[in-house]
Amino acid sequence: MPEAIARGSSAAKRAEMLVANGGLVPERSGGCGSGRGGIGGCRWRPIPPTASTARPGRAARPAGKWLRAAAYLTCASGNAADPAKAIELALEAAEIYRERLHDVDSAIEQYTRVLERSPGHPQATAALAELAWVRKDWTVALPLLENMAGSAKHALDESARIWHKVAWSSQMLGDMERARAGYRRSYMALPPICQLCSRVATRAHPRVVAGRVPDRAASAVRSGRSSGGSERADHLFALGKAHLALRSAEAAAEALMKALALAPGLTAAREALAEANARIEGRGITLDVTEEVIHEAISKKCDVLVSHHPLIFKPLKRITCKSFTERILYEAVKNDIAVYSAHTNLDAFSDGVSRKMAEKIGLEEITVLSPSANKLVKLVTYIPESHLEIVRNALFDAGAGSYWQL
Repeated sequence: MPEAIARGSSAAKRAEMLVANGGLVPERSGGCGSGRGGIGGCRWRPIPPTASTARPGRAARPAGKWLRAAAYLTCASGNAADPAKAIELALEAAEIYRERLHDVDSAIEQYTRVLERSPGHPQATAALAELAWVRKDWTVALPLLENMAGSAKHALDESARIWHKVAWSSQMLGDMERARAGYRRSYMALPPICQLCSRVATRAHPRVVAGRVPDRAASAVRSGRSSGGSERADHLFALGKAHLALRSAEAAAEALMKALALAPGLTAAREALAEANARIEGRGITLDVTEEVIHEAISKKCDVLVSHHPLIFKPLKRITCKSFTERILYEAVKNDIAVYSAHTNLDAFSDGVSRKMAEKIGLEEITVLSPSANKLVKLVTYIPESHLEIVRNALFDAGAGSYWQL
């Protein structure tokens, strides 16, 4: 550190000299005062490269100077007696690390220091949440986003986007209940439709006077070209998918139908709506799926056909109805019949097909020839009857195969 800088008489002057030595100068002339802003009450910009500082044929590289400035700001923040000034200096350092040096880790460290000194600081919280979101660190992003969403300082549009990020982070962490609540809040936080119509009308025809909307603006609203309407449809679609994941078919159908009313061309919502409206009323069981079996399933209005032997053994590149397999698939797809083939699991089941065939030919002392070790786990537990459904669904969601009631 130069001796002249060390002997500076005031903190503001030392800051100005140090940062200037690091390659920055105040944006306004006259040095730094005591007003609001960066160090000493002003913002900083890089010293323009000159013929003496720039290498021949190569632009000057101020990264080292930015780094020295950020390092000083970090030290000054740690030594500041005034908490408000320490926070201000740490934010300045974080912005340099983030915007100039692209050092995300150091920026996160500075924002974290700010939150340690001032929990819930809006600028630090928003910056940390954005960095965690970009890094897809959902565990860090979720509580920060929830903290931001709970604030009443955001406009409706911004609040809706924050809640949408809360829902998406929850979904990425596998918490669909939390995600559904977030998607619902994001939709509710959107501006009323009358405000959206007003925006579209103003964009389509600037001369909207005394509530009289010209034909051009009205047609734009009716045709659904509003970005706000599309945004509402996206929020409703996300909410409908969350309902589907939680097996709330009726709620999913309601949300998806609203989304399609706002955006009729939303193909993904139409497909999800078909999934929500699907019902299994007729069921059929067979050993093999033949043409006679599929025709019987059609006549008896089966929605699903469970077979032992699979219908497809080799990949199909086309369905032209030239083979019996293609004809069966064509009829199944045409009549919305799902074909589920349980082959290996029925063979591997201890009381399955293999045991029944062994009993038919009169074998005794039947055992498995090649048992699969450490492949199956039996779970036995005792729970209140009132919680049976909750525990059973949790086990199924975690991948458990079956349960037994004694």
